[in-house]
Amino acid sequence: MNNTVRIALAVAYAAVGIWALMPPPPPPPWYYEPPPSIERRYRPPPMPRIRPQDEEPVDTYRGSSLGSPSIEAPQPAALHPAEKPVEPTSVAMEPADLWAIATTKLKQLPPPEYDHPVYDPVEVIDVDTEAELRRLCGLENYFKDQIIIGCAGPKGNRIKPDRCLVYLGPIPAWTGVTRNINLRHELGHCNGWPQDHAGIR
Repeated sequence: MNNTVRIALAVAYAAVGIWALMPPPPPPPWYYEPPPSIERRYRPPPMPRIRPQDEEPVDTYRGSSLGSPSIEAPQPAALHPAEKPVEPTSVAMEPADLWAIATTKLKQLPPPEYDHPVYDPVEVIDVDTEAELRRLCGLENYFKDQIIIGCAGPKGNRIKPDRCLVYLGPIPAWTGVTRNINLRHELGHCNGWPQDHAGIR
């Protein structure tokens, strides 16, 4: 290594040393240094005040602000009367009904989406004759070539709008249909099954 290379290396090392020892340049005038962070102190939540045993509960009725002795404390039953729940109406299939379902060729059962208990009030009325049944159902001039064994007016009907009204008529023996099957069919209409009997099974 000749002297020229040694001198160049020495100058380079010296320049690097001088650069490393130089102080950093001052920040520009628009530079803003944030203040040192302040440690957030933790404050525990306040403990609930324990109410003495002899102190009056908060929700105790204290009477009228006018101090009238005639005003009494409201009774829960008066504020929220207990309504008797409506028992769902369903049909319990007897062995004769199951046998009729298995053997009859007449489809009578509603589709599964309508074949469930009715949670609205239901009134079932048995009618003695088909002529009377047609009159009550408003079918005197309709389906004259068919036998009518029942009909249903869902809740909101014009006769008794607060309940589903079901009329069951006499059933010819040759049909193989039982009263329970007929009622189950009409309860499907109470659940919203359309009159076109779509999906009958």
